[in-house]
Amino acid sequence: MDKRILSACCAALLLALSGLPLRAQNVFAGRSSLSVQAGPSWYTGRFLGLTHAGADYRGDLRRGVAWSVDYWWRGVRDKGRHVRVQPGLLYQGSTYSGSWQNGSDRLHLHYIAPQFGLFGGRDRWLWQASVGAGYQFFKNHSRVYGRDRRVSMNKLAANLSAGGEYAFTHHWAVALRLHWLLSTSDRYNVSYHDEHWNVEHPATGEGYFGQLSLQAGLAWRF
Repeated sequence: MDKRILSACCAALLLALSGLPLRAQNVFAGRSSLSVQAGPSWYTGRFLGLTHAGADYRGDLRRGVAWSVDYWWRGVRDKGRHVRVQPGLLYQGSTYSGSWQNGSDRLHLHYIAPQFGLFGGRDRWLWQASVGAGYQFFKNHSRVYGRDRRVSMNKLAANLSAGGEYAFTHHWAVALRLHWLLSTSDRYNVSYHDEHWNVEHPATGEGYFGQLSLQAGLAWRF
């Protein structure tokens, strides 16, 4: 889905929900929150271990889909505080795929990391900014000339995230998140035609890789 279409849909949904009756409430209702989101994603940085090096092919491969689950511990309610620093946990997955005449690539990235977030808001609205560091699992389930080929590259990674929520009941809210995940690598593992080898300092170059995603979903405050 195009980024502009997703943004327009989210804005329309928030506008519609704003008409629902809802008494004033503490923005930090509940001691915990759990949210699930999904949306478009863009692969950022350098590609490593692809079956095709063409610029057009790589450009098409950058567009994909991401999904995430995040948990936050809000602690004991304190009506006197409007901004909080809270711990949490983030999982995000994403997938990107492309094909050409003699092969294909299907990238799968999975990331999990503890988080520290800055939260604030008022009444129905809540905003957040967070940072975390964890591990990113990279897999490329590719095929070349009719044979399966596997590339793996699991590395330490970090994320920066920002977003907000709009509560339409005491325990439920619409959530919008922007996630940027970042990692670096100078090597990867390849399995092809019953052979396995490591590629260090690849000729195609080294550098960072990651994912940028805009996601929308629901948050449950409990």
